[in-house]
Amino acid sequence: MLFAPLRPLIDALDKTTTDTARATVREELASALTTRVRTMVRMRFATRMFVSSTMEDTVQECLLAVWKGLPLLESKEEAALAVWLSKIVRNKVADVFRRGPVPTAATTAFARRLSELTSPSRRAAKSETMARVLEHVHELNERQREVIELAFFDGLCTAEIGTVLDISRPAAAMSLRRALIDLQAKCTSLDDPR
Repeated sequence: MLFAPLRPLIDALDKTTTDTARATVREELASALTTRVRTMVRMRFATRMFVSSTMEDTVQECLLAVWKGLPLLESKEEAALAVWLSKIVRNKVADVFRRGPVPTAATTAFARRLSELTSPSRRAAKSETMARVLEHVHELNERQREVIELAFFDGLCTAEIGTVLDISRPAAAMSLRRALIDLQAKCTSLDDPR
Protein backbone atom coordinates (compact mmCIF):
# COMPACT_ATOMS: atom_id res chain seq x y z
CA MET A 1 0.00 0.00 0.00
CA LEU A 2 1.36 3.39 -1.03
CA PHE A 3 -0.15 5.33 1.88
CA ALA A 4 -0.83 4.51 5.52
CA PRO A 5 -4.42 3.42 6.16
CA LEU A 6 -6.76 6.25 7.14
CA ARG A 7 -9.71 4.16 8.29
CA PRO A 8 -8.26 3.39 11.77
CA LEU A 9 -7.88 7.13 12.43
CA ILE A 10 -11.42 7.85 11.22
CA ASP A 11 -12.79 5.05 13.41
CA ALA A 12 -10.77 6.34 16.38
CA LEU A 13 -12.18 9.82 15.80
CA ASP A 14 -15.72 8.40 15.95
CA LYS A 15 -15.02 6.39 19.12
CA THR A 16 -13.05 8.98 21.09
CA THR A 17 -15.05 10.64 23.84
CA THR A 18 -12.73 13.13 25.54
CA ASP A 19 -11.99 16.45 23.89
CA THR A 20 -8.21 16.19 24.26
CA ALA A 21 -8.06 12.67 22.82
CA ARG A 22 -10.38 13.71 20.01
CA ALA A 23 -8.15 16.71 19.21
CA THR A 24 -5.08 14.45 19.12
CA VAL A 25 -6.74 11.95 16.76
CA ARG A 26 -8.05 14.80 14.62
CA GLU A 27 -4.50 16.21 14.31
CA GLU A 28 -3.13 12.80 13.30
CA LEU A 29 -5.89 12.38 10.72
CA ALA A 30 -5.35 15.90 9.37
CA SER A 31 -1.62 15.24 9.03
CA ALA A 32 -2.16 11.91 7.25
CA LEU A 33 -4.78 13.40 4.92
CA THR A 34 -2.64 16.44 4.14
CA THR A 35 0.39 14.31 3.27
CA ARG A 36 -1.67 12.00 1.08
CA VAL A 37 -3.62 14.74 -0.73
CA ARG A 38 -0.53 16.93 -1.25
CA THR A 39 1.33 14.00 -2.85
CA MET A 40 -1.64 13.14 -5.08
CA VAL A 41 -2.05 16.75 -6.25
CA ARG A 42 1.70 17.31 -6.74
CA MET A 43 2.02 14.19 -8.87
CA ARG A 44 -0.96 15.17 -11.03
CA PHE A 45 0.53 18.61 -11.65
CA ALA A 46 3.91 17.04 -12.45
CA THR A 47 2.53 14.61 -15.05
CA ARG A 48 1.16 17.56 -16.95
CA MET A 49 4.56 19.24 -16.70
CA PHE A 50 3.11 22.05 -14.62
CA VAL A 51 4.23 23.38 -11.30
CA SER A 52 1.96 26.15 -10.25
CA SER A 53 1.44 28.58 -7.45
CA THR A 54 -2.14 27.30 -7.43
CA MET A 55 -0.97 23.81 -6.46
CA GLU A 56 -1.14 24.51 -2.73
CA ASP A 57 -4.52 26.20 -3.20
CA THR A 58 -5.69 23.03 -4.92
CA VAL A 59 -4.45 20.95 -1.99
CA GLN A 60 -6.43 23.17 0.39
CA GLU A 61 -9.58 22.91 -1.78
CA CYS A 62 -9.23 19.13 -1.74
CA LEU A 63 -8.78 19.03 2.02
CA LEU A 64 -11.84 21.23 2.55
CA ALA A 65 -13.92 18.90 0.38
CA VAL A 66 -12.57 15.87 2.24
CA TRP A 67 -13.34 17.28 5.70
CA LYS A 68 -16.78 18.36 4.55
CA GLY A 69 -17.62 14.93 3.15
CA LEU A 70 -15.95 12.77 5.78
CA PRO A 71 -18.97 12.58 8.12
CA LEU A 72 -21.15 11.56 5.16
CA LEU A 73 -18.86 8.74 4.05
CA GLU A 74 -20.84 5.55 4.54
CA SER A 75 -18.39 2.80 3.64
CA LYS A 76 -16.13 1.44 6.34
CA GLU A 77 -13.61 -0.04 3.89
CA GLU A 78 -10.17 1.44 3.25
CA ALA A 79 -10.53 0.78 -0.50
CA ALA A 80 -13.75 2.80 -0.70
CA LEU A 81 -12.08 5.64 1.19
CA ALA A 82 -9.13 5.59 -1.24
CA VAL A 83 -11.47 5.70 -4.25
CA TRP A 84 -13.49 8.55 -2.71
CA LEU A 85 -10.34 10.54 -1.92
CA SER A 86 -8.97 9.93 -5.41
CA LYS A 87 -12.19 11.22 -7.01
CA ILE A 88 -12.04 14.42 -4.99
CA VAL A 89 -8.42 15.07 -5.98
CA ARG A 90 -9.03 14.19 -9.64
CA ASN A 91 -12.01 16.54 -9.86
CA LYS A 92 -10.31 19.46 -8.10
CA VAL A 93 -7.17 19.17 -10.24
CA ALA A 94 -9.28 18.90 -13.39
CA ASP A 95 -11.09 22.09 -12.33
CA VAL A 96 -7.75 23.92 -12.10
CA PHE A 97 -6.76 22.88 -15.61
CA ARG A 98 -10.20 23.72 -17.01
CA ARG A 99 -10.00 27.28 -15.67
CA GLY A 100 -7.27 28.17 -18.10
CA PRO A 101 -3.55 28.07 -18.65
CA VAL A 102 -1.45 27.09 -15.70
CA PRO A 103 2.09 28.51 -15.52
CA THR A 104 4.65 26.08 -16.89
CA ALA A 105 7.86 25.41 -14.99
CA ALA A 106 10.57 22.78 -14.75
CA THR A 107 9.61 19.56 -13.06
CA THR A 108 10.94 20.37 -9.61
CA ALA A 109 8.07 18.62 -7.87
CA PHE A 110 10.36 15.73 -6.99
CA ALA A 111 13.07 17.73 -5.25
CA ARG A 112 11.68 16.81 -1.85
CA ARG A 113 11.40 13.15 -2.80
CA LEU A 114 15.02 13.07 -3.85
CA SER A 115 16.32 14.84 -0.75
CA GLU A 116 16.67 11.57 1.16
CA LEU A 117 19.27 10.33 -1.32
CA THR A 118 22.74 11.01 0.03
CA SER A 119 24.95 11.12 -3.04
CA PRO A 120 24.66 14.28 -5.19
CA SER A 121 25.47 12.31 -8.35
CA ARG A 122 22.87 9.69 -7.50
CA ARG A 123 20.36 12.44 -6.73
CA ALA A 124 21.05 14.09 -10.10
CA ALA A 125 20.69 10.79 -11.96
CA LYS A 126 17.40 10.01 -10.20
CA SER A 127 16.12 13.52 -10.86
CA GLU A 128 16.92 13.23 -14.56
CA THR A 129 15.24 9.82 -14.77
CA MET A 130 12.15 11.08 -12.94
CA ALA A 131 11.89 14.10 -15.23
CA ARG A 132 12.09 11.86 -18.31
CA VAL A 133 9.48 9.44 -16.99
CA LEU A 134 7.14 12.33 -16.13
CA GLU A 135 7.64 13.79 -19.57
CA HIS A 136 6.66 10.46 -21.09
CA VAL A 137 3.64 10.12 -18.80
CA HIS A 138 2.58 13.55 -20.06
CA GLU A 139 2.80 12.23 -23.64
CA LEU A 140 0.39 9.33 -22.98
CA ASN A 141 -3.25 9.72 -23.96
CA GLU A 142 -5.61 11.00 -21.27
CA ARG A 143 -6.99 7.57 -20.29
CA GLN A 144 -3.53 6.02 -19.97
CA ARG A 145 -2.26 8.97 -17.93
CA GLU A 146 -5.31 8.70 -15.69
CA VAL A 147 -4.76 4.98 -15.08
CA ILE A 148 -1.07 5.58 -14.26
CA GLU A 149 -2.03 8.38 -11.85
CA LEU A 150 -4.62 6.23 -10.08
CA ALA A 151 -2.30 3.24 -9.76
CA PHE A 152 0.97 4.90 -8.83
CA PHE A 153 0.11 8.33 -7.43
CA ASP A 154 -3.07 7.39 -5.56
CA GLY A 155 -2.00 3.83 -4.76
CA LEU A 156 -5.24 2.24 -5.98
CA CYS A 157 -5.48 -1.43 -6.97
CA THR A 158 -7.09 -2.45 -10.27
CA ALA A 159 -10.47 -3.11 -8.63
CA GLU A 160 -10.45 0.41 -7.17
CA ILE A 161 -9.31 1.87 -10.51
CA GLY A 162 -12.23 0.08 -12.12
CA THR A 163 -14.60 1.64 -9.61
CA VAL A 164 -13.22 5.14 -10.24
CA LEU A 165 -13.33 4.79 -14.02
CA ASP A 166 -16.62 2.85 -14.01
CA ILE A 167 -15.12 -0.15 -15.79
CA SER A 168 -14.58 -3.77 -14.74
CA ARG A 169 -11.51 -4.86 -12.82
CA PRO A 170 -10.15 -6.85 -15.79
CA ALA A 171 -10.64 -3.82 -18.06
CA ALA A 172 -8.80 -1.65 -15.53
CA ALA A 173 -5.97 -4.19 -15.34
CA MET A 174 -5.70 -4.28 -19.12
CA SER A 175 -5.75 -0.47 -19.34
CA LEU A 176 -2.98 -0.26 -16.77
CA ARG A 177 -0.95 -2.94 -18.55
CA ARG A 178 -1.27 -1.16 -21.90
CA ALA A 179 -0.38 2.18 -20.35
CA LEU A 180 2.73 0.68 -18.77
CA ILE A 181 3.75 -0.99 -22.04
CA ASP A 182 3.35 2.31 -23.90
CA LEU A 183 5.22 4.20 -21.17
CA GLN A 184 8.04 1.66 -21.22
CA ALA A 185 8.26 1.90 -25.01
CA LYS A 186 8.47 5.70 -24.80
CA CYS A 187 11.13 5.55 -22.09
CA THR A 188 13.29 2.98 -23.88
CA SER A 189 13.01 4.66 -27.28
CA LEU A 190 15.09 7.58 -26.00
CA ASP A 191 17.65 5.31 -24.37
CA ASP A 192 18.28 3.51 -27.68
CA PRO A 193 18.72 6.21 -30.38
CA ARG A 194 18.75 4.13 -33.59
